[in-house]
Amino acid sequence: MPKLGIVNDIWSIGGEYVLRIPSELEYVDSLYVESVAAPAARNAGVRTPEVVVFDDTLDLIAVPFMVTRMEPGKTLGATPLSPTWDLAASEWSAVLDGLGEQLVCLHQKVKSVDDPNGRLNPWWLDSPDESLRRCIESETLSLDLATWVQALIEKLHTAFDYDPDGPTDHSVFVHHDTHPWNIMVMVPPNGGKAHFSALLDWGCACWGDPAVDFAGFPLWALPPLVDAYKLAGGVTDETFEGRVLYMWLALALREKSFLDPNVFSRHWWRMPTDGVNELKYRLPMLPKVWSKWTL
Repeated sequence: MPKLGIVNDIWSIGGEYVLRIPSELEYVDSLYVESVAAPAARNAGVRTPEVVVFDDTLDLIAVPFMVTRMEPGKTLGATPLSPTWDLAASEWSAVLDGLGEQLVCLHQKVKSVDDPNGRLNPWWLDSPDESLRRCIESETLSLDLATWVQALIEKLHTAFDYDPDGPTDHSVFVHHDTHPWNIMVMVPPNGGKAHFSALLDWGCACWGDPAVDFAGFPLWALPPLVDAYKLAGGVTDETFEGRVLYMWLALALREKSFLDPNVFSRHWWRMPTDGVNELKYRLPMLPKVWSKWTL
């Protein structure tokens, strides 16, 4: 039986290779994106599995498929590392440091992508407004909290020098789906810190704003991850953290309004465990480059 992912069904082949087949026809396009994005990232030095085979002839099966080399370790989201504020700087530090370095490599060293058939995605950004409306209608958020969130969205909107709902002049190559289930880590069997191993799943890749590659992590992981990125030479400006928070909030609200918690049991992934109340409480306590965006 395959391991079921959200987008692909996954088989291990001899413990050395991974076979990936789109689980639904709607996900075929994502595999096409990955077929050009993953090699470009790997050729630039990003640690990601090598694509060994990409077959879209439909001679063997009715959909395209991909075979990659298997990376050692496990996904960060599948580790027992507790997603708490107290462990952000200790248990996760080596992982976040390694990821920060890899994102610098991705954003600065991928200068072009061999994409003759135009497989890459255009730039897009989730808008928080529709998700917030759905949260209000479903009473997922109280009216008071929803009013606070709306005011925060409006403030974060000022961090952009482009229209978040339109194209952007920011033109680095981005993964656009960086989160704990797309990060491979190695966990020492006899204790010690986990460390970064590889970045997986390039089906959302495109050219766009580098801030998007931070938005898929828990709120408490954002400051140390962005710090690691800056330390490794990542280019930011005074509005960078505001854009990260806007994109983070858009994803968190989308998860809260659209995803079935019985299937997507990743409540800590973006929205804090205590929801908007925790966001409202924690944001002013973050370093100044972050807290300046609170209300």
